[in-house]
Amino acid sequence: MKWRLTGRYLVSVVLIVVIVIFMNIVVVTGLYLNQFAFPHFSFQSKQNNPDLITRSFGKEVILSDSGMTITAEGKELLDRNQAWIQVLDENGQEVYGYHVPRMQGPNIRRWIWFRPTSI
Repeated sequence: MKWRLTGRYLVSVVLIVVIVIFMNIVVVTGLYLNQFAFPHFSFQSKQNNPDLITRSFGKEVILSDSGMTITAEGKELLDRNQAWIQVLDENGQEVYGYHVPRMQGPNIRRWIWFRPTSI
């Protein structure tokens, strides 16, 4: 009697594991094929990927003796993505900003800036 109950339990556990693995394979395959069928609904669109936009934005920054600014294309890119840029010096003072949100009111969240330290 005990072996029959143990056997049924093991069969049900193995069956559940097989079903879960099969469902995961179906979902992953469906998502992979969906990227080819609908490329404009991709999860990592090249033009809207925040990581790629941030990494490539360095070419839009112009440094000079009088200060810094960003190009017109950079401002257009920030406007199009509803983004902003803020450059701070070593003391945390703003050197340059474009569309920087201004904190107002009594419920201001405190921004904590961590300086990188050497290991």
